[in-house]
Amino acid sequence: MTIQQLKYLIAIIDEGGIREAAKKCKVSQPTVTIQIKKLEDELRVELFDRSTVPVIPTLLGTRIALQARVALKEIDIINDIIQNYRKGIPLAARQPIITKDKELQKELKNRQRDIKKAIETVKELHDDLISIHSKESDLLRK
Repeated sequence: MTIQQLKYLIAIIDEGGIREAAKKCKVSQPTVTIQIKKLEDELRVELFDRSTVPVIPTLLGTRIALQARVALKEIDIINDIIQNYRKGIPLAARQPIITKDKELQKELKNRQRDIKKAIETVKELHDDLISIHSKESDLLRK
């Protein structure tokens, strides 16, 4: 499954047909048809009912297209993060990570907690080193 295939899937639904989707995506009609067929073959499902003209999405095709819209928005966010990084815009240390996967949420919270503990430990060690250095300096002066 490719990003482009998901874009074609959405374009067919939004534009009302393969020819219109191809025009919107600035590619040939066979390009869209071949890529959607490859996607269907990979998923082993039919995303469109081809017995009608224009083709109409199956219920599953509609559901997958809805999720594809979400995925493409997330990909846009990733691209924005990369572009901002390349421009030198600092990454927000506390920027939330959004996911509906409960296991992933739990893992991310655990990692965040572990990172906070590690930072606290480093700060404590740093303070201890400064204190030791200060005491050593005092001893050497005497």
